[in-house]
Amino acid sequence: CTLFDELRELIMELDEGIVEKPGRRVAAYRVEKNFAEILIRKDKLVIDLWPTDYIDPRSMVEKLGDNAYVTMSRRITLTEPNDLEYVFSIIEQSYKNVL
Repeated sequence: CTLFDELRELIMELDEGIVEKPGRRVAAYRVEKNFAEILIRKDKLVIDLWPTDYIDPRSMVEKLGDNAYVTMSRRITLTEPNDLEYVFSIIEQSYKNVL
């Protein structure tokens, strides 16, 4: 089971109303709005998130440029299986913010 598969399973368990829009290298997750877009790289997952104030004690969430056309302006990167639960907790905050 890959890191992406594990993360995907956790996201889909959040709510039966979550819609997954898979692409070739990107998977987007939404309820009313997208709350996570996962870019699949060879050695990591790059996850773009809804802009909100995250509870992020490890300071892993990066703020992207303030471009009016970019709705997903926060990013977190998952490279290590040990970080899966932490990264998921950040994604869960994004999910709750779009409800």
